[in-house]
Amino acid sequence: MPSTATLNYFGIPGRGEATRVALAYAGRDFEDNRMEFPEYGASKWAGKGLPVLEVRQTLELQLRLLSVEWT
Repeated sequence: MPSTATLNYFGIPGRGEATRVALAYAGRDFEDNRMEFPEYGASKWAGKGLPVLEVRQTLELQLRLLSVEWT
């Protein structure tokens, strides 16, 4: 089954880590797109900030309570 969500963030613990942990704990299937800094600069989110969680083709940008709201 394809994942229903994609988490886009750097490969470091930071604002995206709480969402990673919550999704894994909840058993949700998601793609963990861990970007390098040069890759971020060339991405469609450059200047908009990360983390970005794509859920069913919608974007959730930088929600601090994202892990609570989605799980």
